[in-house]
Amino acid sequence: MHLLHGVDNLVEVSFASKLNATVSPEEPIWDKYVLKNLGFDKEWNKVNGLCYGERIKVAVKIYEGIKDWYGGFIDSEEGKRCIEKFDEVLPEYKDRLTAVKKVDYMVWSWRGIRGIRLMEYVGHWMLLGWCC
Repeated sequence: MHLLHGVDNLVEVSFASKLNATVSPEEPIWDKYVLKNLGFDKEWNKVNGLCYGERIKVAVKIYEGIKDWYGGFIDSEEGKRCIEKFDEVLPEYKDRLTAVKKVDYMVWSWRGIRGIRLMEYVGHWMLLGWCC
């Protein structure tokens, strides 16, 4: 983010996270849907108008929270079952995508369903046999 800020004087957390996740696939993406689905959107929206340094501090804190959530979900029984089902449904990607990228898809794809918490959404996958 610091290097990108030096180029365009903006704090482009989403773009920086996607560059980072391309180089380091064990890192989750930062996206408006991920923020919303994991409950970080309100905290991020509060930084509008703050100086660069303050925005970066909040971004780092939120990104650490995103990574913590991913780690907890991946290590949970439910997360393990979802990843196993992902591998079953898309076997050609089993060894090509990290667990984080598989969860990225789950969290990001949830974006179109309003009024349902992530675990309820994953539960719908389970009911449909997508994630058991």
